[in-house]
Amino acid sequence: MGNFENTFAWSFTRSSVFRECRRKYWLNYYGSWGGWAQDAPAEVRRAYILKKLKNRWMWAGEKVHEAIEGVLKDWRKKRARHSDQVLEETVARMRREFLNSKNGGYLQAPKSCALYEHHYREDVEDRQWLRIRDNVLQCLSTFFESEWASQLQVMSQQDWLEVESFGHFQVDSYDVVVKLDAAHLCEGGVRVIDWKT
Repeated sequence: MGNFENTFAWSFTRSSVFRECRRKYWLNYYGSWGGWAQDAPAEVRRAYILKKLKNRWMWAGEKVHEAIEGVLKDWRKKRARHSDQVLEETVARMRREFLNSKNGGYLQAPKSCALYEHHYREDVEDRQWLRIRDNVLQCLSTFFESEWASQLQVMSQQDWLEVESFGHFQVDSYDVVVKLDAAHLCEGGVRVIDWKT
């Protein structure tokens, strides 16, 4: 694997962060760079961990997004994925990540799950965490029951264009980066899919 370089690129997200706060932009894209490495300076490691913190609602959305991404990639390759299996795997992943975060595992392995509530020792009742889990399961069930999910599982492989892959193009010699949740050919053109929880 070659060197992983931090190069300038434009994206809607980067542009929004820059407009919101230039210090936040610098910390997000430059000051925290390399904070995942074992030999990272303490201030870079700290910036990286703080950048990666997510609250329980963001975490739930991430788990839904990851599960759907996995399902779509399997459907694209004509591999069946059953909803019960996906829901069970997602809950198991959430339990592992929850325990790792609660036990501070992200302090030694900064790329692992780091929840805001654990980092700042917020008192969150168990029933609130269970509601997060139940919401994830409801979102995934809704996805599997949707009309377009039924269409996607039987779609031909050549009609798939993208599933969670970065696209790059240049404008005035600057790289522009875009990442689509999914895109496929359909009657009359292309359908771009973006899902929210």
